Amino acid sequence: MTERKPGHTGTAPPLKHGAGRHPDVRDVARALVECATAASAHLPDGHTVVINEGYNPHHGTIHSQHRRKGRAALDLAILDRNGKAIRNRGEDKTGLYEKLHRLIRGEMQARYPELLPHLGHGYNFGTSSRHNEERDLMHVDLGGDRGHLKPMISELGPIEGIEYGKLKVEWPPPAPKGPPQSWTDKMERRKRRS
Repeated sequence: MTERKPGHTGTAPPLKHGAGRHPDVRDVARALVECATAASAHLPDGHTVVINEGYNPHHGTIHSQHRRKGRAALDLAILDRNGKAIRNRGEDKTGLYEKLHRLIRGEMQARYPELLPHLGHGYNFGTSSRHNEERDLMHVDLGGDRGHLKPMISELGPIEGIEYGKLKVEWPPPAPKGPPQSWTDKMERRKRRS
């Protein structure tokens, strides 16, 4: 793998699909996928980002950003140099999720400034109402800047010293391999086993 330089030009490698439930990115806002893809190329060499979930009409509650076709949300995981997923909820022990969110913010500001006020970071809110203090490090959406966990990514702003908006991103991104692992798919498999 080649060393990544801040502000390098060229084409960002497409994000791969992780072991998530429903990594459908074709129904997620192009701006969100594009900014996450470009941002991932600025992480330290050897680290990669995978998509665990995108648009999913069966995700969580009725108010979930993942259910909003055409906008939706992304749940991401960062893999270390050995391909092992770095925990994407709770405490950000490596600081890489904060960095990724700030990089996404920088890419959004450069590419789609009109959407910047709508950019929401799970870094700022909990994974659920029961786990309100456990950061949802994996999550990014266009549902608006919100949350109560400090520091707010919008207050930290993009990481300085990087030329955002320079990398090309392929569209449409590659489709996930195999069927989505949504809740309804799991229920169908259970019925077949019965």
